[in-house]
Amino acid sequence: MTKEGFFLTGDLGWKDEKGYVHYVSRKKDIINRGGLKVHAAEIEEVLLSHPHIRQAAVIAVPDERLGERGCAIVSLKEGTTFSLEDMQQYLLKAGMAKYKLPEYLKIISELPTTASGKVSKGMLRKQYAQMEVK
Repeated sequence: MTKEGFFLTGDLGWKDEKGYVHYVSRKKDIINRGGLKVHAAEIEEVLLSHPHIRQAAVIAVPDERLGERGCAIVSLKEGTTFSLEDMQQYLLKAGMAKYKLPEYLKIISELPTTASGKVSKGMLRKQYAQMEVK
């Protein structure tokens, strides 16, 4: 608890004009790319604003040279397409720094979710931890 009476959960979110709190992600969901810290939630927020994307998660995948690299995992709206180049261009146009761009993209039909409906990044990390990236 803080002196102001807030309970520190390690979660990130925002409060809307009606006073409802919206969960975004974990505070420590960070990719360490060659010493540069990249917040996955920042990238996910922009990806979710893309008209073709239904669900999005960004995770760290191991990299021999940099330690970690970003991998975006998305599900698409029916009848749409999306490529790594589309993603990177969209993020750049949204003002994202080049070093924050995920270098890998996986498109799957449905991202795994928890009982409360949040994307289960733990499951995605397990599934893609040994991902062969080239």
